[in-house]
This record gives sequence, structure tokens and C-alpha cells, in this order.
Amino acid sequence: MAEDASPSDGDSGTFEKWLVRIFLILAFGVAFGIEGMTLIRGYLIDDGKESARVEQSPEEQGPTLQSGEPFFAERAFTAHVERLAMLAEPDVWRFVMDVRVQNPTGGPLTLTFDRLETKNGRTLAQPVSHTWAPGDSSAFTAEWTLQPGDQPVAVTVAAPAGAGAASDAETTAETDAGVRFRIGRVPVQMQR
Repeated sequence: MAEDASPSDGDSGTFEKWLVRIFLILAFGVAFGIEGMTLIRGYLIDDGKESARVEQSPEEQGPTLQSGEPFFAERAFTAHVERLAMLAEPDVWRFVMDVRVQNPTGGPLTLTFDRLETKNGRTLAQPVSHTWAPGDSSAFTAEWTLQPGDQPVAVTVAAPAGAGAASDAETTAETDAGVRFRIGRVPVQMQR
């Protein structure tokens, strides 16, 4: 009986060694497979789009709009983004931006939200404007219609030359062309 026990002990040890080898091969195979797919996706499928995005200077990218954050900080008026949202319906997505402006200046203030750039590479050049009277601190909602699945990337916001300028050093060309703001994270709200 003692002779029968020793061959089976050797067989189980061999089996355990092969089982460990198989698990190690699978683990390394999965790791190399993931790295390989990342490499292929990064260089062949995306065609360098990600690296082109990183190479842009901060001036080309512009400041970022985020919910609760002020923008046009160098001006005499105060402008805050109260809400950024994507309202997703089955056939159409709507990007909504609620802005509150406090106009302490002596004249009316008009902001124009123009050239909304999207993730799919589209530019929607449908200006949306609102005018605030002197002393007004009301909110305004700008809205754009996007294709399902698309996301906003940037928007250009312009205030006419001299409207609420904090100093005379501000140039007319800068205000006429507007300032390009990157759009931060926008939550998607499913609508029925």
C-alpha cells in the first residue's frame, strides 16, 4: 500500500506545477493583451488625435466654464454659470447653460453666446444673446440642440466693446471677437 501512495503524490505535485504555470501564462497574457490594445488604439485607431489635443497651448484651449464658477473675472460686471446640463431625449440632446449676471454698470450689458463647439467636431454658430439693464442681476438660459451622444467642448462668449469694461486698457478687438471658454464636465440628464 505504501508503494501505491508515492506515485500519486508525485502526480499531484506535477499537476499543481502545471496548474500554476497555466495561471501565470494567462495572467501575463491578459496583461500584455491589454497593453497591446491600448497601444493599437492610441496610435492606429485614434490616429494621434489625443496627442494633438494635448499639444494645444492653454491660450488656444481657453479658460474653463464650470457650474458655480465665475467667468469674465476682469470685467466690472459679475457673471456666474449656475448650471451646465445635457438634457437627453431619444431623438435629440439639448445643452443648457444657466448664467446669472450682475450688472452694476451705468448702461445695458449684452452677452452673446456663440460658436458652440462639440465633441463630434461640429460648430453651431447660432448666437444666443441676452441684455441686462443697469442694476439687473437676473439669470438667463442659453440652449443649443445637439445630436444624440454629442457633447459640448467650448463656447465663445462676447460682450460688446466698452460694456462693463473694468479698465480702459481693454481692447475692442478682444471684446468683439469674444472669449473662447472650454466647457467643463456636463452631467447628462435622461428625459422622457
